[in-house]
Amino acid sequence: MKKYAMMLMNPRFAPDQHRAHFPVEGVDNQIVTVRNLDEALAQLERFIADGVGVLELCGAFDGAPYEALVTASRGRLSIGRVTYAPDQEAAMNAYWAN
Repeated sequence: MKKYAMMLMNPRFAPDQHRAHFPVEGVDNQIVTVRNLDEALAQLERFIADGVGVLELCGAFDGAPYEALVTASRGRLSIGRVTYAPDQEAAMNAYWAN
C-alpha cells in the first residue's frame, strides 16, 4: 500500500487532536499537524520509519524550514510544498494578515 502524508504547521495546533487519517483502496492518507520545526523534524522521522513515500507541506514551510526537512530526509521520501501563483500571493497574504 502507498503512503501519503500532509503536514501543517502552526503554533496553535494540538497535534494529538488535530490530525486525520483516511485510508482508501491502495493509499493510506494522513494529515498531521506540528507546532514548530523541531516537531516537524521528529514527525518526518516517524513518517520515514512508517514507510511514507510522499510528504506535502503547507505554505508555512517556506525557505529554511523546507530546506531543513529536505536535508533531514536524505532522499528517503519525496517532499513537496504548497505554493501560490505570483498573481495570488497578494490575496493570500491579505487574508492571513487579519
